[in-house]
Amino acid sequence: MAHSSYPTLAELGSVLEVLAADFAQLVELETIGHSTEGRPIWLVSLGQRTAGRDERPAFWLDGGTHCAEWAGVVGALDALERWTQRASTDPRFADWLGQHTIYVVPCISPDGYASMMSGAPYLRSTLRPPPDGTVRTGWSPEDIDGDGVVRLMRWRHPAGAFVIDEAVPLHMRFRTPDDDAAEAFFVAEEGQFVEWDGVRWTGAKREFGLDLNRNFPGSWRPFTMFGMDAGAFPGSAPESRALVDALHARPNVSSAMSLHTFTGALLVPPYRADTPLGRGDVALMASLGRDCVRNTQYAAIPVCPDFTYDAANPIGGVWADSLATVFGVAGYTLEIWNPFAAAGIEMDNVAHFFRDPDPDVLQGLVAHFSSQPGTRAWQPVDHPQLGVVEVGGIEMQRTVRNPPDERLADELDTVFRIIDRARRVLPKVRCTVTVEVRGPESADLLIIVENLGYLGTAGIEQAAILGRVPGVRVEVRSEHAAVATHDLGQLDGWGQTRTGSGSMPLLPALPARGHRTSVRVRVDGPGPWTVAWHSVRAGRGELVVCR
Repeated sequence: MAHSSYPTLAELGSVLEVLAADFAQLVELETIGHSTEGRPIWLVSLGQRTAGRDERPAFWLDGGTHCAEWAGVVGALDALERWTQRASTDPRFADWLGQHTIYVVPCISPDGYASMMSGAPYLRSTLRPPPDGTVRTGWSPEDIDGDGVVRLMRWRHPAGAFVIDEAVPLHMRFRTPDDDAAEAFFVAEEGQFVEWDGVRWTGAKREFGLDLNRNFPGSWRPFTMFGMDAGAFPGSAPESRALVDALHARPNVSSAMSLHTFTGALLVPPYRADTPLGRGDVALMASLGRDCVRNTQYAAIPVCPDFTYDAANPIGGVWADSLATVFGVAGYTLEIWNPFAAAGIEMDNVAHFFRDPDPDVLQGLVAHFSSQPGTRAWQPVDHPQLGVVEVGGIEMQRTVRNPPDERLADELDTVFRIIDRARRVLPKVRCTVTVEVRGPESADLLIIVENLGYLGTAGIEQAAILGRVPGVRVEVRSEHAAVATHDLGQLDGWGQTRTGSGSMPLLPALPARGHRTSVRVRVDGPGPWTVAWHSVRAGRGELVVCR
């Protein structure tokens, strides 16, 4: 089960099929949609395959939204494998899976993942083709030397913006006015010009420019960044639409985590200053985020203001933000792997680095990872358009974007600890009934309902505000007819108390709503009576009582 390499898409599918066969009483594998090129998008349901599995409190996990972020795919698979193995050896966890459900979508962008695993140039997400009539003109990345990796390419020219770093010769640093023009280079991803006029050295638009993590409904708007776009409308990509539809069909989900790379951080709401989330939800999710990363090397970082590329132009269409603001789910982005820390570099603001890279940080990354097996020293290559150029550099996929193979197992240990903590916060309703005899033919049923989970019965309050999750319902039935039905509203979780009325431990107070409530129902006759309770996100059950 320990992973020391990244699975291909075919290998991933084979492992999922084996899990479904070997743990048939727990694991169901289904296809929730198909990619642009027709590949299946798999969803695994983990839980005892008995009646009502999709009505139990549920946790959601996914990976592979960005197809170059391989650690997200293997992280989701690793968690699934650990849970299935634990169910075989841990009776308490096996019982938990009889009362709860876990949904796992390990690879949201199978086209891009398969493409990058086969050595294609960097892709953000899917293989959505350019709009009809688009003519791409300029430099287009591809593997020119045939070694299966798209690296960097350089060629000397006095108008170039880079020079060789004297301290780290593999690294091409920014040129300064002090540098000799004779030592200047142009640097680009390995590739060649398409539809070239033979003169201009310009970059072509990305062949596959959709960023799937800008194509979800939360605060979606037309958006471009780093040459990528948000799609024609929210859910315009079949991959994002499949994910949205699958989650919408599973309203029992109240906690979720989406796996990405690379920062070594758990990103928590809000995603923008004008978030529709209430202050209570923001405080709750911040507290839960800190709980999830406690005693790990990961940090819990609020996207706004600390992980924002441009505060005046906040991004929209993000899946984790959609989970919270559209579905009322406590959803997080986990950015696996911190290459900066691995290289001994302290980073105060990674988002700022992506926008305005620090030359010393760039040098430090290349210096540290230059010893990895995929590194290639600069070597001359005969280019079909430019003549002799040089190709070289680190192999980004197993250094910066994802952990090196030898670091993967240790990283996944930490990742699983964070994921598993988010699994354990689901709401859970419990009901007790006391029969109070009032006369020879009548009695009162005192029905007490309480929530024992970290999250409230709505998940977060946004779900109740949106009308996605009704209150806890209690129904009393005799052998022949329904006696009474009551809507008891929502109940707090202990996490809400901790971040609300109990947020100051030196002077704590009890909450206004609380985790428990009751109703008294008058019944006639000898019984028996069935008391049934139901919460969309906190579970259901029933008791049979007599006088």
